[in-house]
Amino acid sequence: MNSKPFKPCNVFGCGNVTQTKYCEQHTHAQRDNNRYYDKHRNKEHVSFYNSNAWRKTRQLAIAHSNGLCVQCLADGKIVLGRVVDHIIPVRQDWSKRFDLDNLQYLCQSCHNKKTAKE
Repeated sequence: MNSKPFKPCNVFGCGNVTQTKYCEQHTHAQRDNNRYYDKHRNKEHVSFYNSNAWRKTRQLAIAHSNGLCVQCLADGKIVLGRVVDHIIPVRQDWSKRFDLDNLQYLCQSCHNKKTAKE
């Protein structure tokens, strides 16, 4: 027996309630969204971000910045980081994907600002 509370379906305008993300009528919506997203992803990049080598490099980058956002720290604010960011994106220079000098630990806000500029 599922003890989750009922909530509205995530499809805009649907009046059905469900205990999951989508009602029975719209269960295909999530599957279609994932299918579209995965279709346009670079398979090499996906395997890179899931690799043990990247996980270890990511941990080194976090330790290097003491877990703090380097942008905020430069502005005199102490904010916990959340995203290890490639200064030069991987899609521009694949050879720098493990280079610690090309990595910076950012909070979500700083990462969003940087990504928007790119």
